[in-house]
Amino acid sequence: MENNKLGSSIAVMNAKGGVGKSTVTLAIAETLSYYYGKKVLVIDSDAQMSISVMLMPFDDLNQKRSDWKTLVGLLHQTLILGQTPDWKDFVTPHVSDVDDTHNIDLLPGDLRLTLVERAVTEADRHEQMRGLVRSVLAEARLKYDYVFIDCPPGLSLLTEIWLREADYHLAPVKPDFLAIAGLEMFREFKKINPDLKMAQNLGILVNMKNRQSAEDDTYHAILTNDEESNCFPDAIPHMAPIQHAARFNPESRSFTAKYPGSAGDAFRNTVHELLLRIGDAREAFAQAHEEEVLENDAEPVEEVIETQVEEETKVEEETKVEIEAELEVEALEEGEAQAEPAVEIGTPTEVGAIADPVMESEPLGAVEEFEVEVAEQHQRPAGIPRTVDIASRFAPAADRVSATAMETAALASDGPTQQPSGFVKTAVSDMPLSRPSSKSPAQSPSGFSSAE
Repeated sequence: MENNKLGSSIAVMNAKGGVGKSTVTLAIAETLSYYYGKKVLVIDSDAQMSISVMLMPFDDLNQKRSDWKTLVGLLHQTLILGQTPDWKDFVTPHVSDVDDTHNIDLLPGDLRLTLVERAVTEADRHEQMRGLVRSVLAEARLKYDYVFIDCPPGLSLLTEIWLREADYHLAPVKPDFLAIAGLEMFREFKKINPDLKMAQNLGILVNMKNRQSAEDDTYHAILTNDEESNCFPDAIPHMAPIQHAARFNPESRSFTAKYPGSAGDAFRNTVHELLLRIGDAREAFAQAHEEEVLENDAEPVEEVIETQVEEETKVEEETKVEIEAELEVEALEEGEAQAEPAVEIGTPTEVGAIADPVMESEPLGAVEEFEVEVAEQHQRPAGIPRTVDIASRFAPAADRVSATAMETAALASDGPTQQPSGFVKTAVSDMPLSRPSSKSPAQSPSGFSSAE
């Protein structure tokens, strides 16, 4: 990639496990590499090291772990031993089992990641870890088009740092209640230290959707219609080929063999939408930066105008004083000191005739007719919405009591149970659980489609 173009770093994370996060990250990285020719770095920050197993032979991965050529080795040498290794020495180049996909590199994961995080916490080296992550991402943006960080479920110390230092955040989710409710943890996390930087939310990606399930259709529709969720229009279907793609094949295969039919279409549509959203986010940042520059530039212009008006007023007053002095002298010489001056002081005609040559125009006219051209302000585009607020929809806003608490209270008092409002009410009341969906999947706006 060009040296003057920075890549993008994307943290892939959901507080709920089992949503197919690593499989989605794998397929997106391979689609970007194969169809778009992008150079991709995958950082495995999950102690389960799932995506590392998907991208390289297991024996080779174990050898990397024995040699400490993993993310854990980088963290251990830098934060525990106090050394200064080059992070690129821990990267395994040219991974993946897809033909013609030789530009995906991997910073492998390790089962010992949790132990290293604990040692960093005990040594109180949080800031050193944050500095290391910031440095790695800054250099990786110069070398790669896209950097994907596969984060574990939950919010560990290292995951928090990735979310604060990465450019964007992507949240895969299954179309069920527990997986969607897991997004609430991230929403609450964003409230902690709101002044600190946070990765920009690219949206929610529905994964493992059963297209014959009315329940899955209902959850997908709820997320799609909720503006705050910023849900991707196309879901990743629950298909056997996608599940098989998670197993590394010792013999390379084509992209279409690994992701056949509608499986490949789904990931091409997803990547197409992802690139559009990253482009929109960059444009929003550029316009916001432009507005900030215009605001900063406006202050010196106003100061210059005020200074110019003050100087012109001062020249005008000095000119009037000089005219009065000259007229008084002339009146004394002619013996008419008691007479009124023949010319009224300060009239526009006389001031313009006797004005200082430096002005080159009438001072009063110059001041009165001076117009300040205000730079046109571009309307800032709407930011990408925040992750859907699940908890705020569990109960009425008056007392924020959970649905379970309300039901318990109602049973205790033998009174009617108050129904939860918002998201949960819509999901429960509108969900035709017993009827399978007969409608066909919607056509993707990006134009990819094929028979499964």
